[in-house]
Amino acid sequence: MNPSEKDFMHQKYLEFIGAVTASLSHDVNNVLAIIGETAGLLDDYAYAQEQGRAPDQEKQKQATGRIGAQTVRGGELVGLLNRFAHSMDMTDQEFNAVDAFNTITALCRRSAVLKKAQFETQCVQEEIFLKGRSIDLMHLVYRCIELALMDAGPGSMIDAVLEEQEAAARVLITCTGCGAGGRDFESKASFIEKLAEDTASAVSVKTDDKELKGIDIISDSVS
Repeated sequence: MNPSEKDFMHQKYLEFIGAVTASLSHDVNNVLAIIGETAGLLDDYAYAQEQGRAPDQEKQKQATGRIGAQTVRGGELVGLLNRFAHSMDMTDQEFNAVDAFNTITALCRRSAVLKKAQFETQCVQEEIFLKGRSIDLMHLVYRCIELALMDAGPGSMIDAVLEEQEAAARVLITCTGCGAGGRDFESKASFIEKLAEDTASAVSVKTDDKELKGIDIISDSVS
């Protein structure tokens, strides 16, 4: 790989990290906003009681329940961010591909929601061990899901399944109602093929009459 190609791949890697953290921070901000608004409502209820009004216990319970639910949601988001950040610490060591797959697909879910597309995931096994950097596998899966969502919309369906196949990890992404036309699609698909080569993986993008049918990823290691 020549210096310009290395710079390009590094730029795309940083772009991936930035996109993931920006999406997570947006979700965390939404959680904090809901907690803040609900805390304001509880202050209003407390003030009303101080003025001699009868307390509305049902509304107070709903408010505290909403805060509790958002606190749990915030904890889940921070946990995702923590796992994603620590995946960058791993260099040339064994990791569980199931954990990497679950982390990155959870991080991709917001993009599917924004497209109003249905997004389902499944892991056939609980453990599939590979050697290398889990962040590289996550980057590859992220780019493939990004490609599937590029021309998706309401009614589109994307299913991502991780399974072990002959001592390798296979991610099969099947698509319904996802487009596959235009120069942007071709350039993104070409980049994914290059990324797969750099991560000791193989990727096959299947299209039919400008419609994306599926993406098949096979990786026995990531470097």
